[in-house]
Amino acid sequence: MDGAAWRADTEDLVRFALSVYRRSRVSFALHLHERLVPLVVLLFSVFSIALLSAPLRRKTPVEGSKEAIHSALPALLRFICPSGRSVWPPSYAALAKRASKSKKKLFVLPVDLLLHDILLSNVELRNAPEVLPALFRAPLAVGHYQLSLQVSKGLRAAAVRWFLSSQMLNVFYQPAPLSARIFEPEKHLPPPTPSRHPSLELTLDSVRSAHVESWIRALKNTCEKGETVAIHFTTLNPSVHLWSKELVLCAVPFLPRRYQGKDKKRTSNAATRTSAPLATPVHRILELLTSGNSGLDVISLNNISADYLAGLNHHAQNVEDNRNLRTTMIDDIGLEGWREERLMFSWEAGLYAANLLTRWVIMLRK
Repeated sequence: MDGAAWRADTEDLVRFALSVYRRSRVSFALHLHERLVPLVVLLFSVFSIALLSAPLRRKTPVEGSKEAIHSALPALLRFICPSGRSVWPPSYAALAKRASKSKKKLFVLPVDLLLHDILLSNVELRNAPEVLPALFRAPLAVGHYQLSLQVSKGLRAAAVRWFLSSQMLNVFYQPAPLSARIFEPEKHLPPPTPSRHPSLELTLDSVRSAHVESWIRALKNTCEKGETVAIHFTTLNPSVHLWSKELVLCAVPFLPRRYQGKDKKRTSNAATRTSAPLATPVHRILELLTSGNSGLDVISLNNISADYLAGLNHHAQNVEDNRNLRTTMIDDIGLEGWREERLMFSWEAGLYAANLLTRWVIMLRK
């Protein structure tokens, strides 16, 4: 084969290859177009749906949170309710929102917030004798939710300051005279029923912890032979740990009142609650009373917590229902002070009902 013939055959082959390539490219483009069209249509549909639903998706969390809040707030109604209105304070709506988002459906209610709002009549307790003891023992189950009290750093610090100040010796401190009866705030409580009426009836709750030993020593030296003495005192449940949440809850009714009245007798040293109930165990009190040459003989030791908490609840109700008493207290300590007094009696009763505090009366003879 000469060169001219070889070049002719080569050109024919190139032309044939180019024609095949063009046909195959057109065929590939047609097939690719057939495959891409459904894909493009699908992507366009998804994109369109996403655009149309975008406003709805932006609103759904807001609407969902509102629904969650409205479903969570009724759980609080077993414990507290808005005072004189149907609208919850914003702080409780925020608590409900957090509770609805939590896995455990847990309301964490700061004690400071609760006390503040009750004193200002923003909220009210519902059936305090029932719900407070349950809440003090453990988180309170309210439907699908749980309610737990939270002790803030501020409240804990206030309790620590009060506790430490009560432990310190004070040369100017004058406890109630040994000849005095139970101090005025406790006269509403049911008296014990000993076999015979005591010559003296006293309370240790108004004695500083640092002065308990000297107070008991003075009592033993003052009593005449044959005299009987009844001493009322409160002790803390041994299971309550130092500076635990339960200890701070127990300290609340013993802390100085926020609202002081015009009547100075109410705020005298004789009527001041101290940390002795939270710091002095029953065996220590018995040891101090019976030890030494002038020790007293124990006639009886009775747990009167049930009667004591019944008296506290009765007084809390009486403070609200007795018009004359209510008017007198409001004139003396103001409306907020009246609410505080009522709340503290209910709070303390709840601590006894929850077995965090125990009330005792011991009968002794010289």
